[in-house]
Amino acid sequence: MLCSSRLQIAFPSKDLHYRFMSKFLPVYYIRTRDYSKTISTPPYLVNYRGMIFRRYPAPWQVMIQQDNKSYACIAESDDRFTLNEGKEEMMYALGLEEEKGSTLEFLRRGYKYKTWWEEDLAPEQSDNWRK
Repeated sequence: MLCSSRLQIAFPSKDLHYRFMSKFLPVYYIRTRDYSKTISTPPYLVNYRGMIFRRYPAPWQVMIQQDNKSYACIAESDDRFTLNEGKEEMMYALGLEEEKGSTLEFLRRGYKYKTWWEEDLAPEQSDNWRK
């Protein structure tokens, strides 16, 4: 029973997010991600790491890990970046972006590139979690 209540907090229902969790203003946020991309020229596989970062009242930032393991800010916004937007900012900074509107861009990105909490805005009682 205790385990299931912990999962409720870790993976909230849509209703809980819309009614309650969307009201929180994130004052400190860090979400690291590791990515890789195949390319047609050596080294053929590019691995990169970055994060979406926020320390209130500063803006949301996309940061990319440099060779010396420190992070450099590559993009800022007053609104929260979606995970995909963060990834695209990193690819742009590394010169790995696909040609806009190309078939390859669609195949790498897919038709759905936002999660339900990033795209379904109408039911939210607050947009604080994005600010």
